[in-house]
Amino acid sequence: MKNIIFGIVKAIAFILVEIFELLYGFAGILGLIFLIRYVGGGVFGIFLVSLYIASFIVIGFLASKIVRSKLVFKKDKKNSSGGSMLFQPGCRICRQPSATIEVVPPHTLPTEWAKWEKARQQAFTKYRAADRYQFLYDGPGGSNGWVGDTIDLEQAEQIVAAFSSVPNSEAIRAAGFYDGAGFCADCGCFYCPEHWSISVTGFGTCPRGHGKSLDPHWHPEFDE
Repeated sequence: MKNIIFGIVKAIAFILVEIFELLYGFAGILGLIFLIRYVGGGVFGIFLVSLYIASFIVIGFLASKIVRSKLVFKKDKKNSSGGSMLFQPGCRICRQPSATIEVVPPHTLPTEWAKWEKARQQAFTKYRAADRYQFLYDGPGGSNGWVGDTIDLEQAEQIVAAFSSVPNSEAIRAAGFYDGAGFCADCGCFYCPEHWSISVTGFGTCPRGHGKSLDPHWHPEFDE
């Protein structure tokens, strides 16, 4: 029930952000018309208009990025075993997770351990290195299985840093996410596998038409 309520609240928040962006743009156009009408021509007038446009765009962009970053990331609370970090960026279209990213510290259980089926719990307990960090991933480009991969502290910190701040395609890719965890750099937001419209060869196209490879083995000739 809590997850349903959270999803509804999050969806409403995204709608409000969209409305705010539209109103902000409309106000900017009105302000620009007013400025052009009363400032007049000349070098000074052109300077003021240019300054207004630049500052308006920068402020709007930064405000939108900050607000969206707070809504996009869902970082679960630490579980009873202490310390596991779970990230589930939300798809801009349907709000479903674009990917599930989790860093499990040594001697710690995954956040959703209690929801796992017994067979997976047994496999994880048997094959993970208890004294090492474990990385669990499931995204547009695939998953790393029930047990995940063993990583070192530096890799763990890099992954957590990439998903704890404003979305950045370079940071996400540098952390080892070939598929970007569903992040579209051109749109500045995440999309789930369904809304990436992934081809059988692993090439994805976002709802706005931006395309990229979500599979490290993809080649342009495959989709010809």
